[in-house]
Amino acid sequence: MAGVWRWTADYAGDTNNNPVSSGCQEEQVTVVEPLVVLKTANPTYDQKWNWTIDKSADQTDLNLADGELFTVNYDVAVNASSVVQNAMVTGTITITNPVGNPTANITGVSDVLSVGGAATVVCPGSFPQTLAAGASLVCTYSKNVGSAN
Repeated sequence: MAGVWRWTADYAGDTNNNPVSSGCQEEQVTVVEPLVVLKTANPTYDQKWNWTIDKSADQTDLNLADGELFTVNYDVAVNASSVVQNAMVTGTITITNPVGNPTANITGVSDVLSVGGAATVVCPGSFPQTLAAGASLVCTYSKNVGSAN
């Protein structure tokens, strides 16, 4: 998007208060929109569960006659714990140069996750790359973020 920028300058006088210079300048400028960056995130992980089941009763041994009934009180305690393994995040990073912009020069694409650090980013072609107005560069990324409890 092109525009016109006008500025006027009036300068203070010299030591005798005589104006040194003043003037008006007109320049043609191009307003450049920022590149648009969109990122997707697809997390995956394996979750391993460990279960314990404990049963206790108020009777441990009973000898009953045929047909005899007896009430036994019991409790069952179930506990579970899990461990997250093979946590991974993958996705795309799409960089778009808005319509009306001049060609953009892309020197590289990188990504750092708040957990795990730098991701592996793969883009088509090699760098530097030029991105015409209205064009997009789509890169993929992946990062193994390990395990957690």
